[in-house]
Amino acid sequence: MKELYRQIPFWRTSPAVFKKKTVFWLSVWDGFIRTSFYFTEKTKPGVLSLNIDDELKQNLESAKPIGKLIPLVFDIVSDDQLVDFYEIVKYKKGLK
Repeated sequence: MKELYRQIPFWRTSPAVFKKKTVFWLSVWDGFIRTSFYFTEKTKPGVLSLNIDDELKQNLESAKPIGKLIPLVFDIVSDDQLVDFYEIVKYKKGLK
């Protein structure tokens, strides 16, 4: 059972919560950290106006909605990407 647990990373997925609101989901993989943010049509333009990498904006634009939520999955493989990550977290924490 322990070996199976190591092979299925989604079991290690955890929410990051701020004031009872899930800001993002995080999972640790071999060599990178995967974060998933979820936005609505109403909050999507705010993300697109952030000073973040254009590839992230394109990913959000082309993401297939899950119900009413639009996912933005962000794999962090280097420290340079943390600037974009913090910018998105700051925006998400500021939403009502």
